[in-house]
Amino acid sequence: MRNFRMNVLAAVIGASICSVTILPVMAQSPQGATSAATKSYIIEFDEDGLFYSDVGMRQRKVPVGEAAASATDAGRIDVNARESRDYLLQVQMQQQTHLAQIRSAIGRSNLNITHYYNITLSGISADLTEAEAEAVAKVAGIKTIYETPMLKRDTFRGPAFIGAPSIWNGSAVPNGLGTRGQGQTLASLDGGTNSTHPSFANDASCGFSIATPKLKSKLDCTTASTPTGACNGPNPEDIEDGHGVHTASTAAGNVVTTAIDPTLPVVAPYSSISGVAPCAAIRAYKMCDSTACGGNATLAAINNFMAAGDVTAVNYSIGPTAGGTSGTNPWATGSDKEFLAAVQSGIVVAASAGNTSATLTTPGGRVAHQGPWIMTVAASSQDEVMTAGISATGPGTPPANTQGIYLVPGSTTAPLTAQIVADIATYPANIEGCTDPVAANPNVPDSGTPGGGFPAGTFTGKIALIQRGDCSFAIKIDNAIGAGAVGVVIYNNIINFGTVSMDMATVTSPNAKAWFIEGPFGLALKNFIASSAPAAVPGRIDPVAYGLRQGDVLGSFSLRGPTAGVTDLTKPDITGPGVDILAAKDPGNNNYGLMSGTSMSSPHLAGVGMLMKSVHPSWTPAEIKSALMLTAVSGFRENGTTAWVPDDVGSGRVDLTKAARAGFVMDVANYFASNTTRPSVTDQRAMNFASMRNTVCSKASGCNWTRIVRGVLPAGNWTATVSNPSPDIALSVSPSTFSLTNETIFANGFQSVGTPGVSPTQTLTITAQPGPAAPVSTATWWFGKVTFTEANNLSPPLTMTVSIKVAN
Repeated sequence: MRNFRMNVLAAVIGASICSVTILPVMAQSPQGATSAATKSYIIEFDEDGLFYSDVGMRQRKVPVGEAAASATDAGRIDVNARESRDYLLQVQMQQQTHLAQIRSAIGRSNLNITHYYNITLSGISADLTEAEAEAVAKVAGIKTIYETPMLKRDTFRGPAFIGAPSIWNGSAVPNGLGTRGQGQTLASLDGGTNSTHPSFANDASCGFSIATPKLKSKLDCTTASTPTGACNGPNPEDIEDGHGVHTASTAAGNVVTTAIDPTLPVVAPYSSISGVAPCAAIRAYKMCDSTACGGNATLAAINNFMAAGDVTAVNYSIGPTAGGTSGTNPWATGSDKEFLAAVQSGIVVAASAGNTSATLTTPGGRVAHQGPWIMTVAASSQDEVMTAGISATGPGTPPANTQGIYLVPGSTTAPLTAQIVADIATYPANIEGCTDPVAANPNVPDSGTPGGGFPAGTFTGKIALIQRGDCSFAIKIDNAIGAGAVGVVIYNNIINFGTVSMDMATVTSPNAKAWFIEGPFGLALKNFIASSAPAAVPGRIDPVAYGLRQGDVLGSFSLRGPTAGVTDLTKPDITGPGVDILAAKDPGNNNYGLMSGTSMSSPHLAGVGMLMKSVHPSWTPAEIKSALMLTAVSGFRENGTTAWVPDDVGSGRVDLTKAARAGFVMDVANYFASNTTRPSVTDQRAMNFASMRNTVCSKASGCNWTRIVRGVLPAGNWTATVSNPSPDIALSVSPSTFSLTNETIFANGFQSVGTPGVSPTQTLTITAQPGPAAPVSTATWWFGKVTFTEANNLSPPLTMTVSIKVAN
């Protein structure tokens, strides 16, 4: 089948809020090409890569007659086996035949091939003009050709907040045997590594040494230009912004203490940071060079870690610039499709849901990574933060919410090396700091004359506290510095707990010290100043401060559902900490730093996946994902008071104090259902997930879902209860009570023997029935849930979410 797509598939690396913009790179026209500019294209050939070939099927022990694409968690390929080497050689020879035909079709021999692929697919990435790409699409043996997606870059408390220590010490493990991820391997697909960082050193307590290193490999996949497909770029280190270092260390970084590294920026009550699975090994795959990140590098990294054969979890902080759209089809082409092979090999894949940006300002309906086999991760807050902090120091004892307020630095603000002691001051007559006060002229954009807005000397020797709004950050900062401020703190005019992305570069004061704080804390400082003194109170800014915040609050930037391209699946699946996460970085960024975004929450879940694989090695990725979703906890939207819903975060925030003790799990037999191109909404609804969704739930007949659960306890007696979406929509479960058993073998050989005569599985029918008064709407979603409780508390309560629209 041939499929030629001319649209650019722009994308972002998994969405860190402070990301830099990367533009598509236009390759130079090679000698002999037309004068038209060339672009990078991915070309997939008709023959299978090793994974889906007959050889790969045999190695994976896929049952005879089962479609290669539909087989789930059937086993792994062995690229070193003789039959694998023979097949790969055949693929390389066939690719050379294709290349000869392509060169003939475009009329030139000097084709610039940047990447070869032969594991999950057979194909190449090459530079072509648009006219040449059209010609290549007509060549026999070409399955599809599309423009390469061009990408840009999108934990001291995090592991503890999600309950990882309860897995480390065994208190939340069924057999009581703790694990820190020993024996697991992370594939980090990102911006590279910092190989000399203590987060990636060989920790002997985890069994690492020079002979068996923690950092198993570091590869630059910006090129894979030999027929073997091996990544062979020149520099696997992260020399850009530390994004790749940050995500890898969040998932699997060592325990690093202030004794190991005195420069670690933490203060009491903490003295260390750690990844979620600190004893897991890492394979780092660099996706980006100094100017761009390409989807062709993503495919190369996937093919390389699949060939490595030992990866158990993947973190992929990458997603479309525009988020998910109605044209999103994860079954067709691109990274989501290729990640299916990883999931079929028993690898847990976590990917970021995506972030808002200057060109994508509304998060609703734009969630990325809609492939049902991927664990798509939203971002929410944890309850503590470690960063530069501002505090009021008087008069008297200031309120707790004016202490250690965490500061997000402006884009040109260097890290503090010393404490700033100064009064914190406001200027009530112009709280926003604009040249034309908003009260005087609220409808006219501010011209922003530097030095205006405040009388001379207003902030001499003081820290200026200014409200966001009406004019740019640069104007506010310039005006405050012009009035003598030694630092500028801008607080959000939206009174919630979601941080925002800012460019606080200034016109006349590029070296100004400027920070941003969330609205509730800024308002608390403003009110304390107003109640204590006319315009100032004594205060200080500490280079590193420990502060409290409300946990489980959705990041305002986190992209959400409903899913545009896969309408009857709920995405995101889950959320994790992704706001102001402290982790390792590159040397150019002081080796440590805070970052926010779904890029930061995704590696938390990748680390979780490795811990779960250690505890339950026989569970499939789908079963692990189901346990995490079934045991997730509730939280709030940005305002800190409105409960979040499945379209915001999926099932909720991951909780490792419960997940490994889930009494039943759910597997998915076939991600393609009856359609290998794109399953219908009927097939989507039938997939065995811990969430249920229907866009047209009929008032006449209702709607229902079938779910199959597998018991993982020696015995379990379950009762289902429902939380209806509304008084006019009733949920029911059949059967509402049931018993399950199973024989489960845990890590370290512990065996749990089931109960004779009791089934290990149960088929459930969940029905939603809108009543006569239920409003019919194509725009309104209703959310409910079904909770399963085990009679003897052998399992935590397990919850499935329900999302419907009512139709006639």
